[in-house]
Amino acid sequence: RSRFDAWWRDEVARNHQVLAYAARFDEERATLWIYDPNHPRRDDVTLEVPMDPHAPVLEHIGARVKPWRGLFVERYSPVCRTI
Repeated sequence: RSRFDAWWRDEVARNHQVLAYAARFDEERATLWIYDPNHPRRDDVTLEVPMDPHAPVLEHIGARVKPWRGLFVERYSPVCRTI
């Protein structure tokens, strides 16, 4: 294996997905309340997404603040299925 393969494996393991379930928008930022599987029993986990594309995205876990390395948004449309 190459050093790149080992690095890539380590980097992929540092990522995970979260689910936003509420949002508040103002002129400077969007605040997203998220379910983070790293903090499964907490309801005080938010993402602060600034409107300035050069400012960092910050995760707030209670009083602790952690910068994020990236953020991807996916479109979602609920589908109602009849049985």
